[in-house]
Formats: sequence, C-alpha cells, structure tokens
Amino acid sequence: MPQAVRKGHEVRKPPPEWCGFFLAMLILEGTIAAAAREAGVAYQTVMKYRRHHPEFAEQIQTAVELNTQRLEQEAQRRATKGVERGIYFRGQIVGKEVTYSDQLLIFLLKSRRPDVYRESQTQVSVNAQAAAGIQQNAETIMVVPDADRRAEVAKILSDALASERRSDSSMMLPAPEE
Repeated sequence: MPQAVRKGHEVRKPPPEWCGFFLAMLILEGTIAAAAREAGVAYQTVMKYRRHHPEFAEQIQTAVELNTQRLEQEAQRRATKGVERGIYFRGQIVGKEVTYSDQLLIFLLKSRRPDVYRESQTQVSVNAQAAAGIQQNAETIMVVPDADRRAEVAKILSDALASERRSDSSMMLPAPEE
C-alpha cells in the first residue's frame, strides 16, 4: 500500500484504492452513480471524498469530459457511417440495411458551428494535469478485471494526454446544451 507523502507542510495520504478503478469506470460509464456501482463503492463515499479532495474533483470532471468525447465520437460514427439493422419478414431476417441519424448530424453541426446552428455556446476543457493524475493511478486502473475495458480506458487517457501535448494548451470543446 502506498505511504503518505509530505507536500509542503502537510502530509497527504495516497488516494483510497478504489479511486483508480472508479475513475476508469467513470470514463467508460459516464455517471458517478454507475462508476461507483462498478467500483463497489457507495455513491456517498465518492461524493464525500470529492468534496474534501479538489484534485480528485478535477479528475472526476476530466473523466466525465473524456466520456463525453467518446459519446461524440459514437454520435459522429452513427450520423455519418450509420448503423446496420436487420430487415425482418414474418419473424425471419431477410436482409440488412444501414440507417443514418439525421438528428445526430444536426446535434453535431450545432456543437461545431454554433454561430450558424445554435444561439449560445459555453466551453469545457480537458485538464491535462487531471488526466495525468488519472493516468498515474494506472496501477489501480490495472485492477479492472476485463482486459478489453482496461485497454479502452488506457487508450482514452493516452489519446487525451497526446492531444494535450500536441496543442500545448487545454483542449476546448463545445459543451452540450442543457
């Protein structure tokens, strides 16, 4: 188990063991409740820890933003490449068709060209330091039992950090409308 670290005049304890796994699940699941459930920790425990640890709060915000980016990628794929669906006749599949989502395409256009398709815009950024903090919890992320999900989290974090290094500033993305 990691030891307490002296930072300045205060002694900082390492984060609880569940933090890394929770953050990995938050990237994949997108909500604190679902990530807490997957990590086997009470929602209230996560919220209390978040209130008392601003660094963890930033990591949560970054994990949610990374999940949002995943959702945007999936929306882009469905809008432009479509989704294959079966064609049924009398309960039997007789063919397949690709359907596209015009509604997703509209939402993507609104988020990318707000001056043309939307009235207002706010910005959300991926905090590189918080993303690095999540990635530093790699040893706890590695306890994610499903190798595919573990690899997915590692790739998302790696891509986010690589993007930060390329731009050398916070990545600015349109925030979804509420």
